[in-house]
Amino acid sequence: MMTSHDYIRKQISFLKVQINKLKLHTLSRIQASQVQGGGVPTGMILPYVGTNIIDGYLKCDGSQYNVEEYPILYDVLMTIDETIRTTWGEADWETTFVVPNLTDVYLRGAGVDIGALQDEGLPNITGAVYGDGYNRANSIFWGNNGGALRSARYYPGSNIANYSNSGAGNNASEINIDASRSSTIYGKSQHVTPKNIGVQYMIKT
Repeated sequence: MMTSHDYIRKQISFLKVQINKLKLHTLSRIQASQVQGGGVPTGMILPYVGTNIIDGYLKCDGSQYNVEEYPILYDVLMTIDETIRTTWGEADWETTFVVPNLTDVYLRGAGVDIGALQDEGLPNITGAVYGDGYNRANSIFWGNNGGALRSARYYPGSNIANYSNSGAGNNASEINIDASRSSTIYGKSQHVTPKNIGVQYMIKT
């Protein structure tokens, strides 16, 4: 007589076999699609300078599609982490799915977090200049400044020179610059946008 433990073990073994069969079936479907598509694998994203959409491709604009209509592409996109692909748009990822929206977005090589969107940003600009209020007839700025700014003190008949005077009666002041105070886009990245040309990004179905 089969015990409850034996039954559970049997069911687990059965499920493992079915999962392996499903994996093999999915892989065969993807491989067949690659052959039919002239060697372009399903899920490949390509730039296109035309205004039309090529047969066998979908525009990467965040649109929603039915799983039954594009089952192989769905299988590929399901390999992306759920916490990432569910940010692309509204879909239940059971009967519907969405393609990534690459409008005004650059592609980058990512070792991890494939499909994740990285916010735009620019390197921050910071710095400081310091002042000496001892003699306002001359420039109040002196050296030893930091960041993006540099300053020096002028006095009659001289060139720019570092100056520091800590004597009694001197009042020091400081002027800082921090571009992120004017826009949060500064300081969010360590790169800037390169010169570019607009294209359509399409994904192979």
